[in-house]
Amino acid sequence: MKIYIDNYNPSKLIQKLDKLDTYFLCKKDIVEVYCDDGMYLIDQNSCYKLNVSNENVVNKTLNGVNLVIDESDVKKTDAYQIPPEHISINITKIYYGLPNANNLKNQNQNLINLVVEGIKNMKPNYDNNYNNYGENKYENFSPNNFYIEVFMKENIDTILQKEIINVFLSLLN
Repeated sequence: MKIYIDNYNPSKLIQKLDKLDTYFLCKKDIVEVYCDDGMYLIDQNSCYKLNVSNENVVNKTLNGVNLVIDESDVKKTDAYQIPPEHISINITKIYYGLPNANNLKNQNQNLINLVVEGIKNMKPNYDNNYNNYGENKYENFSPNNFYIEVFMKENIDTILQKEIINVFLSLLN
């Protein structure tokens, strides 16, 4: 499940990334592939076909903030070939969460994360190679999407009462 803040411009996140850094978990580079056959994901040298089901979208309000809740279920299956006619998009995902929240973890995976997606603008270095990572993990990063990712099967009203969701919402305002 993904929870989006309605009408929030992701470019505003640039000013908030330093405040979120306390909750930084990890950063992943992926490639999303779109073609007539469907959607694919390339993640750490593995390729998956994405199958989306239960495309239910619900609107809720929490503490005066309008939320869009996407209850779609995305299943990944191994893929060994991508159709030659496709569009690919390189994406950097930055994950934030509570690293010591044992009650919100399942098999070393946080059950609630804030995910900020964007692109790393590549810049040339003096050797004419392209270096897309500076010393600062946010250098040259342009956010274009973000959401709260939830891996819990509870009722949405129960999930919205979790403290970490309120923490993320307050940091983004």
